[in-house]
Amino acid sequence: MSAPPQHPASLNRSGVVRPFVWTAIVLWTAFIGCSYAWNIGRERKNMYWSMQESAAAQIQKDVTYYTWMKQLGGVYVPVTAETQPNPYLAEIADRDLTTVDGRQLTLMNPAYMTRKVHELGLASAGVRARLTSLDPIRPANAPDAWQREALEAFEAGALEYSSVETLEDGQPYLRFMQPMVTEQSCLKCHVNQGYAVGDIRGGISMSIPIAPYLAEHKKESQQIATAHGLLGLLGLGILAYGGRWMSLAHHHNQRAMSEYNELFRKLGQQVQGMIY
Repeated sequence: MSAPPQHPASLNRSGVVRPFVWTAIVLWTAFIGCSYAWNIGRERKNMYWSMQESAAAQIQKDVTYYTWMKQLGGVYVPVTAETQPNPYLAEIADRDLTTVDGRQLTLMNPAYMTRKVHELGLASAGVRARLTSLDPIRPANAPDAWQREALEAFEAGALEYSSVETLEDGQPYLRFMQPMVTEQSCLKCHVNQGYAVGDIRGGISMSIPIAPYLAEHKKESQQIATAHGLLGLLGLGILAYGGRWMSLAHHHNQRAMSEYNELFRKLGQQVQGMIY
């Protein structure tokens, strides 16, 4: 008699199809997990790169008009409560002028103008920018600990310096700094400090709030998670369906082979009888 056909479930339990399906599920899950981690890491790197690019662009803007102001030798502006004569330019004979109509003007050098622009930037966009030096003319321009590390790195040959830091307001910032090199036009104000053309005389630091970038990063991360979740579920569904199909196909093949074996067994018995 022929052996009774086996049910597909029994074949799964026998270990014919199930190990393959479970191996495929484990590999697919690992692939989705690795892809998710890689994409999240890339998104975070892109966020950091975007902040660096933003800080570098703002520093370049500052350096551009700073250079223009140096070429002019500074500009004269009306004396107001907010713009007082710079006491650190007192050695310049024509620091203060009086117009023919009696208005008082004072010389605003590139550093003074840059400080004013940075104050406006802090008030409007929350970006903390600052001119600083290891040997500042104005004591208030002395570097903090982080800026001192950056300036020392510039003197050792570094072209930029950056890190994520928490400032006094308790919020995280990307701190980014690039050096400023002494040019001939700089010596008008800095010649007494012993600088020579080509020396590193300071730098401009930018502190970019991370919160807006983190909010955007969170949205991008949610989209990445959703896409990988849907793709993972789709793959698991395909694997489950494929496993079921393979189980049925295997069962069909097993039953066909059993029938063929039974047929050949009967034929063999008949042939043996005929030969006898």
